[in-house]
Amino acid sequence: MKQTRTKIGVLHWFVFAGFVSAALIAPARGAPAHQPPVTFEPKLGRLAKTSMAIYDASGKLVRTLWQTAAKKPGDRVTWDGKDDRGRALPAGDYGYRTLQLPESGVTPGYIATVGNGIGSEPAQLGGVVGMIPYDVKTDASGNIYISGTGHGRSAQKFDRRGKMQWISNRPAPGTICDQASALAVGDRYLYLAGPTHVWRVNRDDGQAVPWPDGSPGKKLPDPPPYNIDENIDRFADTQRLWVHTLYQGTFWWPSALAGIDGWQGPFHSNTKHDGNPVGVGTRGMAILGGELFLALTLLNKVQVRDIDTGDLVRTFDLDAPAGMVADDESGKLLIVSGRSVVRCDRDGSGAVTVVDAELNMPWGLARNRVVGKLYVSDQYHDGKTGHKIKVFDETTGRLVENFGADDQLDGPIVANELFAPAGLDIDPSQRIIVAEHMLYRISAFSSNWQRELEVYGGAFFEAAFADPKQPKIMYGIDGWFQGAIREYEIDYDRQTWRATKFWFHGGPHPTRDMTGGAMYGSRIMHINGTRYMATSMDCLRIYRITPDRLVPVTIIGQRFRVKTGSSQYEPASAMAIWTDRNGDEVATPDEINYAPKELRDLPHFHIGYNYFDVDPEPDGTLYWYTYKLPLRGQLDNGALVYDWRDTSHFRAAFDAVPVGESAISTDGDVNNDDRYLALMTLDNSRQQPGIGYWQKRMIECYLQKYSADGKLKWQVGSKARGVHAPGEMYHPSGIETISVGYPPQTFVLVNDEPGPVHIWSGDGLYVATVLIDMSSDWPGLDNFRKYYKEPKWLSHPLVASAGELWYISALVHPRTEKVYLYTQAHEMGEHMRIYELKGLDAVTYTTGPAR
Repeated sequence: MKQTRTKIGVLHWFVFAGFVSAALIAPARGAPAHQPPVTFEPKLGRLAKTSMAIYDASGKLVRTLWQTAAKKPGDRVTWDGKDDRGRALPAGDYGYRTLQLPESGVTPGYIATVGNGIGSEPAQLGGVVGMIPYDVKTDASGNIYISGTGHGRSAQKFDRRGKMQWISNRPAPGTICDQASALAVGDRYLYLAGPTHVWRVNRDDGQAVPWPDGSPGKKLPDPPPYNIDENIDRFADTQRLWVHTLYQGTFWWPSALAGIDGWQGPFHSNTKHDGNPVGVGTRGMAILGGELFLALTLLNKVQVRDIDTGDLVRTFDLDAPAGMVADDESGKLLIVSGRSVVRCDRDGSGAVTVVDAELNMPWGLARNRVVGKLYVSDQYHDGKTGHKIKVFDETTGRLVENFGADDQLDGPIVANELFAPAGLDIDPSQRIIVAEHMLYRISAFSSNWQRELEVYGGAFFEAAFADPKQPKIMYGIDGWFQGAIREYEIDYDRQTWRATKFWFHGGPHPTRDMTGGAMYGSRIMHINGTRYMATSMDCLRIYRITPDRLVPVTIIGQRFRVKTGSSQYEPASAMAIWTDRNGDEVATPDEINYAPKELRDLPHFHIGYNYFDVDPEPDGTLYWYTYKLPLRGQLDNGALVYDWRDTSHFRAAFDAVPVGESAISTDGDVNNDDRYLALMTLDNSRQQPGIGYWQKRMIECYLQKYSADGKLKWQVGSKARGVHAPGEMYHPSGIETISVGYPPQTFVLVNDEPGPVHIWSGDGLYVATVLIDMSSDWPGLDNFRKYYKEPKWLSHPLVASAGELWYISALVHPRTEKVYLYTQAHEMGEHMRIYELKGLDAVTYTTGPAR
C-alpha cells in the first residue's frame, strides 16, 4: 500500500538535463546501430554500499550494474551496452542512477512480538509457539504444562511466571501430536492424548519417548459418525463451527473447508473431513495407581491404560466424560460426565453424583482439596450469559462461585471475560490456571480471582497490519484455523502490547465469515469518516468497523453465498460485486453485480485462493494484477459501491502464464497509477533447484513496475538457487510500497517465505535484505526444525518467521515519521512481530549520463 506525505504524488523517475530532449533526436547518418561500450565515472558522495542501474531515455531500467557493492568517489564503471539479458541495446542516450546506503545501513529494530507471550513485558520475545490450548496442568513446583493444537507441536512447559522452558517435538507422522486435547503429568513423563493416539514426552525437555514396544503413539478407537445439526443445542450462536471442532477435540481447518463448498444453511453438516482426523474427543486425562485414564467423550467411555507400557487394561462406560481428577487419598476418580460431576472407583463402579446442577457445557475439572472446592469450566453461551468457571462445594455439590463476565464473545475483551475455558488446574500456591481455547490464552488467577498471569498462545496469523492513521491499533487475522480477527493496542516506545478486541469469523455465515487464509490485501481504510477493514484470499471482503462489530458491507470475488430463497443459499455464479444495500448483511440477487464476460475472459482477472493479491488503497481504489477498480460511492449504511464498468486494465507479458502455474502480488499507487508486481512461475511438482520445500516449487520469480499506460518500467530480482545473493529471492509472496523522506522516495518491500524481507527503491535499485533467512540450510543453524528445547525462531528477535512468511505490511508513523514493518509467522511460532526500519530516510541518490 502506497503511503505518501503529500496529496499530489511525486514521480521518482529522474530526468537528466538535456537527456530526454537529446533522445528524441534521430541518430545521425552513420551512427552505430547498437549502443557501444562506455566507461564513465559516476558521481558518488562517499565510500558506501552502492547500487547502480542504467536507464534509457524513457526512464526504463535496462541494466543493473551494482547491487550494494562497496564503491567510493572516483571509481569508474564500464557498461558493455547490453541489457540484463545480454542483448545489445540500440544506440542512444542512456543515464545512470546510483543509490548509496547510509554508513549504518538499512536495519530492522525489534519492537515486539504481538499476540504471543506476555504483552506487558517490554521487548519480550514471545515465549509461546503457536498453541491453541485445550488442557493445562501444573506440577509440584508450579510449572505449567499446556497441550493443544499447534503447527507440529503438541505441548509446552512454562515456569510459574510464564517463561517458556521447552516445546515438545513431533513423535512421528500419523500420531497427530499437534492436536493434543488432554494431558496428564507423571513423575517422569508428560502424557498426551489427541483425536487418534496417546503418547508421552520427557518432562525435562519435551522430547518424545516411544513406548516400550517402540511405537511412538498408542492408537485410540475409531470415532463414531457425528453430525453437528443433530447436536445443535450444544452449540452457541457466536461459536458455530469452532464449537464443533472443539467438541471433537481436534481442528480440521474449519475456515478453509466449511463454507466454500459444503455450506448448506445456518450450520454446516460435515461427517467427512477430507482426510483430517475427527477423533474421539479426548477431553480429560488423569493418573491413579499406576494407570492412565482417558475420557473419550464421543465414545461415552473411559479408557484405562498401563502407565508404563501404554497398553489397554480396561474400558468402562460413562456418559460424555470430560475433565477428570484423581483423588490419591481415596483411590477414586472425579469425572465430568454429561452435565454433572461424578465420583467413581477405578473400574467405573460405585459412581456417585457430586454435582448435578448448574452445568450446561462443562469441559475441565480441577480440585482444591485444601478448601474442599471443585472447579468446572462451562462453555455455555447464549449471547447473554458468558463462559464461566463454576465453583462447587465438594461435600454438598452446591454452587458457591460463578466466575466470568456476561458479555458477547465478539468485540471488546472485557475484564474477567472468559473465552471458551477448557482445561484448568490448581497449582501448589492455590492459583487457578485456566486454558482459554478460543482466545489462545493461559490465565492464572489468585484464589479471589485476581488475574496474576496472562500468556497468549499466538495464533495461525496470516496477516499483521496497523491502522495507518492510528498505528497504535494493530490487527492480526487468524485466517486458516479459526477465522478470527484480533485487535491489539501497541505502545511502540515501551515495546508492549495488549489484546483489546476479538471477533470470530470462522463459521459458515454466507457473507460475514472468512473461508480461507485471509491475508493478502489486509488493510484499514478511512473513507469519509468511516473505518473499514479489507482482507482477501478467497475473495476481497470489506467490513465496516464499529466499536463492537465488524460489519460486512462489500465483497468482490466469487467464493461467497447468495440467498436465493427463504432458507436456500447458492454460490455466486461468477466474479461478482456484492453491496449490502439494505443493511441485512446477507447477499441477495438484487444486490449482486456480476462481471461481464469480456472482463471474465481476461487473463488473471479472478480473485481467489491462488496467491493473487488485492491491494486496497486508502481511498478505496482496488488493484490486482493489471486491473484497477476505483470506488464509485458510499451508501448511508456505510456500504461501499463498486461497478465493473469502472474497471481499467492493461496487457502484460505475464498474461500468458496459466493460473495455477503462476502467483501474483500487487501494490498499486493511486497518486500516479504505477503498478508494482511480484511475479512467480510455479512448478507444483516441486522439482526445481533450491533450498527447502517451497523454493523447489519456484521456477522463477521477479519484480516488475508498470506505468499507468501499461509500459514496463523495470524488472529486477531473480530466484535464489542457494543462499541468496543481493537481489535474489526464494519464494516471494507479498509486496508493499512506502514513501519515506522529503521529497518522498518510494521503496518496495517483498517478503520471502523463509523469513527475509527484500527492499528495492521505486526505481528498481536494490537496497537491502533485512531479517534472518531461516532456510533449512541457513549457515550455522543446522535445520531450524530440530530445535525444540530452545525455540531459536522465537528467541532471536530478527527472526520474523521460521517458515511461511506469507505477508508483510508497513507504514510511516504519522507523528514520529518512523517506518514500521509488520510480519506474521504462519509456521513455527504463529506470531506477529513489529520492527522499526531504520536508515531508509538516509539513502542518497545520484544521477547522470552514461557516457
